Amino acid sequence: MNITLERPQNIGLRFKIAIVWLAILLLGSFWMSAKSDPGPVTLAVIPQVPREGEPVIVIFQLNNPNSGDIVTRYQFYSGDKLLKEGVTAIPPGFSKTYKYTFKSVVPLGGQLNFVVRTKSEWGSYQQLLSTPPLPPQVGR
Repeated sequence: MNITLERPQNIGLRFKIAIVWLAILLLGSFWMSAKSDPGPVTLAVIPQVPREGEPVIVIFQLNNPNSGDIVTRYQFYSGDKLLKEGVTAIPPGFSKTYKYTFKSVVPLGGQLNFVVRTKSEWGSYQQLLSTPPLPPQVGR
């Protein structure tokens, strides 16, 4: 009696396909977790730690994550000072980007604060940003 165990010829191919699908699943789950909903307002400052007299670029973006057109009123503040305001219509799934450039007047140890406020039929939103996030220690 001669018993032989047959080994499928394509076991290596099946293993490779399983590894590829596992990699796709892992990368897909990472992408879904890293992809974040931007919300109705985003705000950024370049550089994050401005020096006195250097230019500061503030970029804010008004987003429409909804399924219909939206009319948004916005106000942009630096500290207590209103720098820009207006009304804009944004199609569904799109955004509008605004840039504001000025020379930094923040002294050493100081902080710049920015606020964008929006109002639409979907609600009122506010985005705050301070730069640097924590003012540096000056002297001891």
